[in-house]
Amino acid sequence: MKTSEHLQPMQFPEEDVSLDKPASPNYAHVLIGAALLACSMMLVAGALALPQDKGYTIIGAQAFPFAVAFLLFMVGVGLTWQGIKGGFRFLPAEAAAAAPLGGKQMRSALWISAGLLVNALLITQIGFVLSSTLLFVAAARAFGSNRWAKDILIGLALTVPVYLGFTQGLGVPLPALINSWI
Repeated sequence: MKTSEHLQPMQFPEEDVSLDKPASPNYAHVLIGAALLACSMMLVAGALALPQDKGYTIIGAQAFPFAVAFLLFMVGVGLTWQGIKGGFRFLPAEAAAAAPLGGKQMRSALWISAGLLVNALLITQIGFVLSSTLLFVAAARAFGSNRWAKDILIGLALTVPVYLGFTQGLGVPLPALINSWI
């Protein structure tokens, strides 16, 4: 019986991952791990600022931020260690080549950054729904979408239920749907 090609066992390239020979650190990978460690520390600082009163709940408001901070810290430690030992493990060969960022990647990063900045600056002026819709449009543009009207409609379709779920369902106040300027 002949085995078809798609049923063959997966073959992995042979790699020399011996820990005997020291590898030179990959500083970009160390920086990524260190950034995650810093984010986990900021999350801990923010969690410590939350009230410790549990009210009617079993766990307080600090539980989930501490859990996320712990997991982020563990990932940061692992990535930093791998960066020190020569770079991240199990990357495809083309990703491990550390090619410089091209124009398309930089434009995408700029669209995301601009969307986050606009959201932060406008959320109190135009409300959660409209500012988050603008963030969605910027993110869609970063991923290559050129359909502005469709992106706006999808952004509204995503942010309105989130707004209603938080404000009406959970009682969590968000900046007004349409602020008092109308």
